[in-house]
Amino acid sequence: MNDWPITIRETPRRELHDLTARTLTVRAESINEEARSVEAVLATEAPTTVYDFRSWRLIDEVLRVEGAQLPAQVVMLESHMRYGLDTVLGSVRGMKKESGEVVGRLFFAEGDEAAERAWQKVKQGHLTDVSVGYRAIEYTDIKPNTSAVVNGKRYTAGERTLRITTKWRIREGSLVPIGADEGAKIREEHCGTQHRETKMNEELRKYLESLGLRTSASEDSAWAFFGMLDGDRRAEAETLRDGKPEQKSEDPSKPEPAEPQRQQPEHKPEAPTPQLSTVDTEAVRADAIRAERKRVTEIRKLAGEDISEELVQRAIDEGWDTGRASEAFLKAMRDGRDAPVDGDVPAIHSRDHERDCNVRTLAAGVQMRADVDLIEPGASDAQRAAMANLMEQGQRYADMSMLDVCRECIRLDGGRLPHTRIDQVRAAVSGATLASVFTTAVQARMLRSYVEYPDSTDWAGSEDVMDFKTNERMQLGKTAGLQKLARGDTAKHATIGDNKEEYKVARYAKQFVADEMDIIDDRFNVIRQTPAEMGAAARRLRPDLVYSILLANAALGNDSIALFQAATHANYGTTGTTLAAATLQAGIAAMAKQTQDGVNLNLNPRWLIVPQDLRFTARILLKSAERIIASASGGTLNPLLQEDIEIRMDNRIGAAGVTDPATGTAYTGGAAYWYLAASTTQAPTIIVGYLRGTGRTPVLRSFPLTQGQWGIGWDIKMDIGAKALDYRGLYFATGAS
Repeated sequence: MNDWPITIRETPRRELHDLTARTLTVRAESINEEARSVEAVLATEAPTTVYDFRSWRLIDEVLRVEGAQLPAQVVMLESHMRYGLDTVLGSVRGMKKESGEVVGRLFFAEGDEAAERAWQKVKQGHLTDVSVGYRAIEYTDIKPNTSAVVNGKRYTAGERTLRITTKWRIREGSLVPIGADEGAKIREEHCGTQHRETKMNEELRKYLESLGLRTSASEDSAWAFFGMLDGDRRAEAETLRDGKPEQKSEDPSKPEPAEPQRQQPEHKPEAPTPQLSTVDTEAVRADAIRAERKRVTEIRKLAGEDISEELVQRAIDEGWDTGRASEAFLKAMRDGRDAPVDGDVPAIHSRDHERDCNVRTLAAGVQMRADVDLIEPGASDAQRAAMANLMEQGQRYADMSMLDVCRECIRLDGGRLPHTRIDQVRAAVSGATLASVFTTAVQARMLRSYVEYPDSTDWAGSEDVMDFKTNERMQLGKTAGLQKLARGDTAKHATIGDNKEEYKVARYAKQFVADEMDIIDDRFNVIRQTPAEMGAAARRLRPDLVYSILLANAALGNDSIALFQAATHANYGTTGTTLAAATLQAGIAAMAKQTQDGVNLNLNPRWLIVPQDLRFTARILLKSAERIIASASGGTLNPLLQEDIEIRMDNRIGAAGVTDPATGTAYTGGAAYWYLAASTTQAPTIIVGYLRGTGRTPVLRSFPLTQGQWGIGWDIKMDIGAKALDYRGLYFATGAS
């Protein structure tokens, strides 16, 4: 699958073409002042309208929660601006799946002006919308107004295509001023600061302690513990929280607020905490013990032998989850100390390897090793600056071996690094990151070679066709000319004649692989040289098809006469018509005299097409400022200079010839062959058709090797066809070869 085409779940933006984004919900009740963090719903299975850059249209999409790939940490950005370090506000960590949702915790960086402003706006309730970016890996598209069963569940599409994404990976989270989902707002009635100002009721406190909250925990810690609950425990805790009547003021002289008194009758049936009688205390304690044992085991397993017992015990005593523990352990190992600073561990420094080495920078490094210039010549100043910044980041990874790249991809996939090199290659191939990193470089090399490879057939026409069926190109009949219209009369219909030409688009394809031996041996040419050769081969298809048509000189479907023919078509200079001023002028005059249904066309040649043997002769004839005319009239004018004819040179029409990709037939040209072609706006000549949706370029996709092969492979396809449409805009002559 080509990794370029990706969509955006808000207003489409060019710089986000490799990510999809959807609005998420902030769980404001889980705000943690000390950790500078807040919990958010990252995704649900609700259908959402997105813009699909693969098809360039709006579609509806459902994300299957069980198919989410959740990294340990992703970056949190400002409004999806991901091409600079200044827009990084923090990170999203501790992501998990619960009750049909994907949730995570947003951590705001310390000591950063932009992050501090954003943090204050979130706390004060001014900034309520967040958006998550992800990459769709596997999906099923359901056509409009049809139904299908995907992974055991039936879905029905509406007026738009419905995409069921069954495998996807979260890449980033962003704070945005206005999200796509009007309902994704901070829950003001459960504001975190309100919880810290209101004393937790005794029943809720006892219930949290039964789940593992330390009896000595502070009020803030208790509310933070409350915010980390999920599932049935969360529902039970919310019942106890909401069922408790409003706390009375500790000052007896202070009157009760009027509003709670008016609402007292409505809540009276719920007020005396009747829900406690439904709680099975023994079952709750048993669950709490099992959960606590599991947490302790996971923390100790995470610590291994690298973390001191003091820090491990602190993580256990203070109720840290594995997400917070892993951050603290990682920082302790990096800083060479066993305990973190007071409060939660700050975000990793922006220049650390763990943050800077991501899929994009790693792919940039591989592209630079493959001699790909990341800065596009036609890009804007802002785009070029972003590309230069990416090159600077990618430079650190440009000297990596293919095996080193595999190791980094395993880390980015969130997996554990195997011990042997073979297992490392296989683990990387089984993940999504390696295919993305290598394919980005392969695609870039292939397309760069495709664009830069010379093609002399710009004189031929081009079009996009819908499918691989026969395409008919009809011609208007004799009544096509405009006719005088009397006052009040109705214009006559132009009729389509019986004359037509037919052709089909065909698929041309090839595949190549980088098996695990290539990767271990660091045979980088598989990524650098082979894609370039494939791109050049794809580029050769068009001129091979076009010049095969010229040399084949097959009969047209319109009249069953050869394309170049002297008697009827009057577009063939007989053998011995060597390219010279007089013969070229005769060819120009012959083209200008062409008629259709008795109408003079007055065509002018726009191109002179010659083999390499005639390139200098052609330039002298067309570009000389003066020409000595040794005739009775005399003079030094070069009239051919005024004809504005451009030269195209291609040795396929020379003695070397060309092989038709469609049939495998070899055709031989000649050193003295030359052709004239009119502009396709004046007259149809040869048309080249491409399958619509391919962008008139080769299409690349990657795949893991199976069935007795190990590694990663790519295949490339090009959907193209060509046909001569008419003879009038073409002229052929040849001298003695």
